[in-house]
Amino acid sequence: ELIQKIKNNEYELELYSKIVNFLSRIEEMNVCKAKIKLAINELEKNIESGNVKGEYSEDRLFDGTPKTAELYKKNIDKIRLLLNDKEKNYIQSTLDSIFNSDDWGQKLKGYCELNSSKFLAEKRFIYIFNVDLILKNIRTKSIEEIYEFWYALQKIYNFSNIKDYYENDKIKLVEFKKKLESIKRIDNVKKFVVNKIVLFLENVISNL
Repeated sequence: ELIQKIKNNEYELELYSKIVNFLSRIEEMNVCKAKIKLAINELEKNIESGNVKGEYSEDRLFDGTPKTAELYKKNIDKIRLLLNDKEKNYIQSTLDSIFNSDDWGQKLKGYCELNSSKFLAEKRFIYIFNVDLILKNIRTKSIEEIYEFWYALQKIYNFSNIKDYYENDKIKLVEFKKKLESIKRIDNVKKFVVNKIVLFLENVISNL
C-alpha cells in the first residue's frame, strides 16, 4: 500500500524523510529489502519528475540505533542530492530572471530580504552572482538599479560578526571587487556609484 501511494505521488515532500526513516527501521530487521529499495526508488523518481508538492524537512532519529542511522544515510543520500540539484536549478532560474530584468537591482534587493536567513544558514552568498550579467547591467541599465544592487549587498554583508558567517565568500568577493574596479565604458556618475560599492566591498573583505 505504501509503495502504491508513493507511485501515485500521494505524499508531500515533508513526509519523505519520515518514510525513509520508517523504511530504514524495517530494513534493520533484515526483511522486505527488495520492497524497501523499490519504495525508495519511487520516492527518487517523484523528485526527478518535479511533481512533488511541499517543502523538504529532515526527520530526526530520536531513538534509532547506529545501524538505523547507517541505513537511513544510505537510503536518503540520493534523495538529498536530487533535492540539492532541484534547489540549485530553482535558484538559478530565479536569478537568471532577476539579472535579465530592467529592475534587476530592486528585484535582487527583494530577493535578499526574503532569503537573508537562508544565506546565513548556508554561510555563503556570492555564489548566486552571475558576474558577467551584473557587469553588463551596470554598463547598460539605469543608475537607480546600481544603487539598488548596492543596497542588496548591504542587506547581506552589513553586520558586525560577518566573519562567523561569510568567511568562505572572501576569495570570490576579492575577485568580484577587482572586476568592478576594471569595468569600462560607463559614465562618471555610474563610476561614482561603482566606486562606492568597491569601497563597501573592501570594508567587508577586511572584516572576513
